[in-house]
Amino acid sequence: MEETKIKLSDKESINLLLEEYRSLREEVLRAISARFQILSLGLAGVALLAAHSVRALAGGDHEYAPVVLFLLVPVICIATFYTWYSEMRRARRASWYLWGIERGLNSKCGLGIFSWEQDLRKGMRIAHVFRKHYYANAVLFAAIPSICIYLGLMGCGKRSLICILGLVISVIVFISFMFYKCYELKKFDQPSSQWPPEVKTKFIMN
Repeated sequence: MEETKIKLSDKESINLLLEEYRSLREEVLRAISARFQILSLGLAGVALLAAHSVRALAGGDHEYAPVVLFLLVPVICIATFYTWYSEMRRARRASWYLWGIERGLNSKCGLGIFSWEQDLRKGMRIAHVFRKHYYANAVLFAAIPSICIYLGLMGCGKRSLICILGLVISVIVFISFMFYKCYELKKFDQPSSQWPPEVKTKFIMN
């Protein structure tokens, strides 16, 4: 059975591309807004819990406050970072697809009227813009739970050596996890045609 192919005029093709372009721009904007909300809420919650727990420790609460610092705060930090990471990945994926639509529209129109994504990638400045953002968040969300774990161990009455060892292990674990996720995001700083096959499968097919 032969497939029926619908032939579209140039105007219809341009209208379809424009509609897809608008949808993806809205998705990118929603992802950016979501990232700021996630960071704001996550940091506010962590700051509130940590401050209350440290105050409780100073007041002699060595039962519940250390548990909050040792377990709850790190879990919230990881959840916040991973949710931020998911929104960042969504926006970066849409951004590269938008670049392809821009080139298609410019080709059909014969004009360079769509240039935002193209200009952003001149000299691959986009890699430098996002790289600092990735690692700043990674350091922040690795430092906070590591310090809280250290304070939690101290609140439990552990020896100084155990507290320092816990701090060192926490820093290594959290930094490794966060930086690995940032390394995955860096793969979006190059065209999707250059992504390794496993990255295409993980981020495009899913």
